[in-house]
Amino acid sequence: MTLTWLDITIEKWSDICEYIDTRDTRMIISILYDIDFDTLDDMPYDEVLILEENLSFLFKPIPKIYKSEIVVDKDQPLFLIDFNKLEFGAFIDIEFYLSKGNLNKSLPDILQVLFRRQLQAETNFVASILEPYHNYSTFRRSLFAPILFVDVWGSISKYLDFREKIFTTYEGMFTRKEETDEVDESRMTAEERKEIEKEKRIGKWGYELLLMKLANNDPLQIGQAMELPLTRAFNLLALMYELNFE
Repeated sequence: MTLTWLDITIEKWSDICEYIDTRDTRMIISILYDIDFDTLDDMPYDEVLILEENLSFLFKPIPKIYKSEIVVDKDQPLFLIDFNKLEFGAFIDIEFYLSKGNLNKSLPDILQVLFRRQLQAETNFVASILEPYHNYSTFRRSLFAPILFVDVWGSISKYLDFREKIFTTYEGMFTRKEETDEVDESRMTAEERKEIEKEKRIGKWGYELLLMKLANNDPLQIGQAMELPLTRAFNLLALMYELNFE
């Protein structure tokens, strides 16, 4: 059976992504075709080659299909939130998932933050309203397992581009002086230096500190600070930084 991207769900992608990086076609065949290694070893070599050829699409660039709406459990549609309107607390949660170092394994967690139910449909007179973000990841993340990976990868890619622009726009704010570890970059490739600089840049942001600034150093107001739209939160923080507000 020939496979395509229309056969790769988020759950399956999570199972095979690490073997794509190592080009371990034997393991990928075993997972996607549900063939144990003993059976695979007994198969004619030509048949194994055909299976490998059927998986060639996995080693090519992933199509970036952009969908602002997906359907999950029981035909429930979920809509992609405008990234600029993403709550500051939701942004911080996504940063936590990304900090785990494995984007592919964290996809369901990130998607349950970005995709929401619609409370009010758009009309000629009012914009659509999506539900606010709450801590529903413990049960909602599982809804994304059967969703096609290719249907959400474009949205994830766009978010990562948006995230990088956020860090670039507000670069230099709230740098912590203790981050002075010296790294010998003379032996690094250009790509390695780029990654080091990105890690340093992202490492500058202490989210607890930012929340406290937005909450005017009042822990009781942190909940309200977390609900601020992302761009408004960062603009306020930039104003505080420029005017040297504590």
